[in-house]
Amino acid sequence: MGIAEGRAYFRELGLEDRVQEFTVSSATVELAAAALGVEGARIAKTLSFKNGDGCMLILAAGDARIDNHKFKEKFHFKAKMLSAEEVLEMVGHPVGGVCPFGIKPGIPVYLDESLKRLRMLKFLIINGPNINMLGLREPDIYGTENYRSLQQFIYHCCVQEDIEPVLYQSNHEGAIVDRIQAAYGDADGIVINPAAYTHTSVAILDALKAVRIPAVEESFRRISYPGMACLKTFAGLGFEGYREAILFLKDYLEKNNPSA
Repeated sequence: MGIAEGRAYFRELGLEDRVQEFTVSSATVELAAAALGVEGARIAKTLSFKNGDGCMLILAAGDARIDNHKFKEKFHFKAKMLSAEEVLEMVGHPVGGVCPFGIKPGIPVYLDESLKRLRMLKFLIINGPNINMLGLREPDIYGTENYRSLQQFIYHCCVQEDIEPVLYQSNHEGAIVDRIQAAYGDADGIVINPAAYTHTSVAILDALKAVRIPAVEESFRRISYPGMACLKTFAGLGFEGYREAILFLKDYLEKNNPSA
């Protein structure tokens, strides 16, 4: 799948901000693991097999191997992988870019049990008003690195700690409240930089209290309403404040929920 097609597919689902681009190749498990700085098992790989006149996909952990006996027992035919030409023709993606998203209609996708052992903490990372203007807004105060750089920084911090990051930014108070509410039962923790809403938003404070998801604040302001519902606030550290918040929250969850 090309980056343009990937963005278009996830844009329709409202998940475009989850797409990450790298300056190095991630075409294989080994290359993807090196790009992210994680072990190969943490990379989900898509395997393409023949299925009668069609095909099927199996999503597995990067270090998993197909057990031919179990495959035949499950599907009642021998495992035979598609050639590179068949993958492109039948699935719609070239080898090195095969994923279970945006594939041709009617292709069954199966999740291998190897993925069950790779449970990750899931953190919702919220940034408030004007954070999307980083690099343009008062660079002498906020620095010259842009919001995309911040997204990449947060993403790498999380992946290196085996955390699934969900990044969200909005300039609207109600939208932030809605996103916090939507995290109930879904996210393990929240890292929030309320930005201009830090010293004004009782609504965000109430939302954090309502969902009762462990939260940490990244901020630079002395007075913070949302911070009243947070375990801790990291202030004045720039990008590093996000890393500290992520590490603190992970440590807190692991100490208070050993199964996390």
